[in-house]
Amino acid sequence: MGQKSRLPIIIDEAPQLRAAFLNKCGFFKEGHITGGSFELALNDGNILKVRIVAIFTNGESKVILQYDWAGQSVREQIELTSRRCNLATGGNIYGFVCPYSGKRARKLIFVHGRFMHLELVPGGLYRSQTRSHKWRDMDRRYKSYLEMDEILAELKKPHFKKSHLGKPTKRYLRLLERLQEARAVDPNEVLQAVKAWGKRK
Repeated sequence: MGQKSRLPIIIDEAPQLRAAFLNKCGFFKEGHITGGSFELALNDGNILKVRIVAIFTNGESKVILQYDWAGQSVREQIELTSRRCNLATGGNIYGFVCPYSGKRARKLIFVHGRFMHLELVPGGLYRSQTRSHKWRDMDRRYKSYLEMDEILAELKKPHFKKSHLGKPTKRYLRLLERLQEARAVDPNEVLQAVKAWGKRK
């Protein structure tokens, strides 16, 4: 068996389990016990097949996950939290209680065969933390411009909510502000900065 990699785990790229995803799949039904399965794509290209039982009865709200990892059968029980959604669509917004730290989160990171809060990821770093100082400076100065395509794609999503009760949503206003910042940047300025950065490497 080979040694474990000593490279840091990039949190942005690690497999994640989102409560919103499980809810969208129909597993979360108040007053019911629901079972099924889902798949999680792993960084090595493999697929983790997970069996799930979601329990919302007798004052309990939790999920039980079962899957095979490193030749062993793993069973994890994760408590759930919920709060009412303030939007007109109603419903609940669900989250997890990390089984190892007790901290609440709307997503858990899958690391070394377990689902955990991102703060417990050993040696975990965000992608931005792995970049050089010069690159982070570039990212800070031209972040909106470099992410313009992502901003436009978000605004064009079919179910993106631009307003609520006749008022623009906070997320819509934030995206418009970032788009305005991006369009104010001169592309030639970015090109010259990239060229200068490359010469200093």
